[in-house]
Amino acid sequence: MKGQPVGRSAEHYSSGTSSEALLVAVFLLGFLAFNVWSAPLYPFPHIDECMFVEPAINFVNGHGFGIRFSEMVSLYSFLLVPWIKLFGFSIRSIRAADVFFMTASFAVLWSAVRRLDIVGKVSSRYLMLVLVATEFGVIVSYRTGRYDGFGAFLLAGCMWVMSLKGRRARLISLATICMWLPWAGLQYLPVVFSLGAVLLLMFPRQYWKEIAAAFSGVAVGVAGFFTALSASGQLKSYLHFVQIQRRDLIGNLIKYGRFDHSNVIPKDFSLPFLGCGAAVLFFFLIRKKAIAYRSALGYSLLYTAVLSFVLVVTSKFPTYYAYTVSIPLIVGISSSLPLCRNTSARYVVAGLCAMSVFAGLGLNITAYAKDRRERDYAHVDNFVRTVIHAGDTAFVDQHSYYTAKVCARDVYFSNPDWPIFPLMSQQQKDSISVIVVHSENAATAIQGLGRNWSETGEQLVPSTTGIFDGKGMGFISLPSNHLVVFRRR
Repeated sequence: MKGQPVGRSAEHYSSGTSSEALLVAVFLLGFLAFNVWSAPLYPFPHIDECMFVEPAINFVNGHGFGIRFSEMVSLYSFLLVPWIKLFGFSIRSIRAADVFFMTASFAVLWSAVRRLDIVGKVSSRYLMLVLVATEFGVIVSYRTGRYDGFGAFLLAGCMWVMSLKGRRARLISLATICMWLPWAGLQYLPVVFSLGAVLLLMFPRQYWKEIAAAFSGVAVGVAGFFTALSASGQLKSYLHFVQIQRRDLIGNLIKYGRFDHSNVIPKDFSLPFLGCGAAVLFFFLIRKKAIAYRSALGYSLLYTAVLSFVLVVTSKFPTYYAYTVSIPLIVGISSSLPLCRNTSARYVVAGLCAMSVFAGLGLNITAYAKDRRERDYAHVDNFVRTVIHAGDTAFVDQHSYYTAKVCARDVYFSNPDWPIFPLMSQQQKDSISVIVVHSENAATAIQGLGRNWSETGEQLVPSTTGIFDGKGMGFISLPSNHLVVFRRR
């Protein structure tokens, strides 16, 4: 293993046993089934999942493919159209799509590291799957109904095609997958750049054709994506949309002495433990000359540093992007841990991995258990169906979005990127007959829509307060479903 390149051709992979494939299949099916079953129970609704499903459900309902007052565009929203037609529209259905793609990405990742012999031991591949499934940032990605599972699936596919023996097939496959990454999300451009740059730095002669193929595919994808936006007249507004996503951490720190870390520094509580574990393992193995710098572990550490720097400087690094660094770190640890012969070092790394599991799975279980009775979306569903009538045009936020979209005649919902009220015509504002929003958003909604509203007295009031509510801990401290209702006077 010393001096092992990041990947080898498929003929070199350790086959393991047939029981491994069976156990992995059982694990992944159980993972999929549990997360689909529990999807409406945790977490509270997230604004991003509403944003990504809005174009698809509008299309299914015959209102065109788009989202009012936003230029959010993603291939994933197109994929949700047949998904909704097949499985219907509900919080479980939409979140199940994300879980499905993330489960598929785990399967492809397991196959890739096996074929490439990056993680040579069967037990280490089991460890890899457990760490990935329980990592905090990964949990955020597959539990919030966003499109991250689809992005992870494409990236895992890039890794898998590196195991193809024929170079032509490898290059064509890489270019084809990478062509779709800009359509999946522009945040994957710095990911591909960092992956390729570090690979080129570590293996300048071995993989340059693969890197060129990947970058060429991305270039074609970007050109096609922006051509489509231009042809539809959305390019200017989309570029504005992208610009407001940027968080200038360095500039604000230098100019104003303000450390604006929200959505720039990921609140991924597993990531520090994985980073420390990878660093401890790497430096111990290097000191013992049991591993080379050009190894999967060395690659994952350098790539993590490069991508983190690129994201923070150029745009933002929110928690839901953290899986792009945490999964490579987990692969690096899993590949090299069997090489560590020092018992103390192994215990330290194993302890840090256990802390990653606790910080990911443990914190989320704690967040759910404290107010589990309030988290079932069935309570919201029953309440919203009572207060919104079939002829209503409703203004909602993410807490009541799913049910309102089904039972109201039309729905407007708050946009996290910019205030939508100045963009609404007076006719649109006048068409709204009911407001159903979280109590903390009520004043903003009434001010934006005009003050001729009366509170009906109907409320969905949580009986408990979440253990992390108001603690600024990101995903696990999302506000509970405290809904209030207003109608025109």
